[in-house]
Amino acid sequence: MPAPAGYKDSNSLDARLLSLVRQTASQLRRQATTVIEDRNGKLEPNPWLRRVGWAVHLAGLDPRQLYGMASLLVTDGWPKPPLLPPPTTQAVAANTAQLADERMLQLAWESVSRTIQAAQSSCSYEEVGSAVLFEVNRKAVNEKPQKPFDGRLEPRTIDRYTNLWKRVVGYIFRLRRWPDAARPPYKATPGQGHAFASFRSALQRLPSAATPLAPGDRQLQRADRACLDFLVSLLNHPLPGPSYDSVLLSALAVIGIREDGGWATPDSYTGHYSAVIKVARMLVVRQAQLEVKEADKDQEDSGNDGGAGLFGAVRVKVRRFLTTVHEDSYPTPVDWIFESRSYSLRVQYSTAITALLNWEGSKVTFRQVTLTVEGLVEMLHWLVGELGRTMASLLLVAPGRVVDQEEEALGQGSSGPVEEVGPPAIDWARLYNDAGDDQVGYSFLSDPRNDWMAGHENWVLRRILASPEARAEWLVRDDDRASEPRFRPAAVVDYLAQANQFRELLLAAVYLLGGQPARTTELLGARYLNTAYSGQRNIFVQHRIVCFVLGYHKNYRQSGGQLKVIHRYLPREVGE
Repeated sequence: MPAPAGYKDSNSLDARLLSLVRQTASQLRRQATTVIEDRNGKLEPNPWLRRVGWAVHLAGLDPRQLYGMASLLVTDGWPKPPLLPPPTTQAVAANTAQLADERMLQLAWESVSRTIQAAQSSCSYEEVGSAVLFEVNRKAVNEKPQKPFDGRLEPRTIDRYTNLWKRVVGYIFRLRRWPDAARPPYKATPGQGHAFASFRSALQRLPSAATPLAPGDRQLQRADRACLDFLVSLLNHPLPGPSYDSVLLSALAVIGIREDGGWATPDSYTGHYSAVIKVARMLVVRQAQLEVKEADKDQEDSGNDGGAGLFGAVRVKVRRFLTTVHEDSYPTPVDWIFESRSYSLRVQYSTAITALLNWEGSKVTFRQVTLTVEGLVEMLHWLVGELGRTMASLLLVAPGRVVDQEEEALGQGSSGPVEEVGPPAIDWARLYNDAGDDQVGYSFLSDPRNDWMAGHENWVLRRILASPEARAEWLVRDDDRASEPRFRPAAVVDYLAQANQFRELLLAAVYLLGGQPARTTELLGARYLNTAYSGQRNIFVQHRIVCFVLGYHKNYRQSGGQLKVIHRYLPREVGE
């Protein structure tokens, strides 16, 4: 931009004044993004942020520094050591101390993973029974839950939940190294202080990485037990005063800071509350289970009778700190999380979400991805074509070649090149499919009325045996006629690779061309025949069209098994 008329850039008073203004503006901009301020909601209304109180709790602190305290990178979030020359004793000691802290945090994270995995395994009917699972799933003391607690989670979900608890533990470990003025205020209970000291002591006893311990080692068991007690102590925190006396809630507030220094929105954060509650219930069952086993062993040694048992131990913990507040208890972190999660869900349902999809003409943009409808159609045509070519290769036929039964009979002799015969044609008019037959093992492939499909079980093998070229490619030649025939390993590996490619293409085609896209858990669980456990199959043939009838949905377990049945029909090109 050109300078105003009459202005000359020099060392004059004007130039120094402009430099001062630029520096001040830069400092103000930096302060606006590096210091958390308490917003009263008048100029920048944010009901969600005001309700959870993050800005008040973290006021005056650097959000990027706080973000590092809850990072999953073991080297992040520690105070920077003083800039001293490397040869000094102080510099070496500071570096050694930080390396020791990082190693201990890594060991703590590994213990958290093992502890949550063991806790999840404990939450089953076989381990604890249905009464315990009903009790631990209680939200209100005077209201029995309608369904038992279900600890089954998808692998990616349990990993995400575990990582959240790792961030909480990492935040607590790193706080020890920061001065009081640079960290959020909280008040740990004596029980939490003792549990944390025991956890650190157990980690310090573990050997170095050069001598790894086998699973089940007593030292690992002691560390994991100390980890379990520490995690449960974070839940067992009466809060008669400020809620953020809880270090667990303080950690969750820091986790609500985004990498850019902004705040997480309700739609992106509510899952964190669910993760805390889900894992908390697992941990309570696991701790009660271990305590009962230890008590039973002590009673056997002393000859005393048994105590209240597992159900009684779980009930005491649930009523003390795992339900909403009642007349005989103080508020707890779990009570606060329940209320905040309910509020965040109400905010989600009544607030417009951020626009992620933009459609203009034939161009569609989602986040940073842009595509056109014409390009999508071209991709789908390519997908169906590639699917047909891969299937033809698996059947050892020329692409696009289909023959009827009479032509097929002519091609089943021992002479003639492979390329002259295509796969058998599907006689849709004679295809029977009894949708109401729930007999175990039934599908339209085994229906006795479809006898015209008989004789195709070894169709590909007969194709190999019918061609000298294919026999030489697939079979190992052995002059000893008494020996068993053998396939060439290279040919088998190549064929299986093509089969996997075909399955991937078919999954993509069913997903994209079968109507409303289904969840992967629905598609991957589809069955073409009836099974003893799940009952009726999902794949049918109706009006000469292959149909998927899927009954699984995302909230299947939480809703008590109520299914939403959805029919998806495939185009003829994909169904064949």
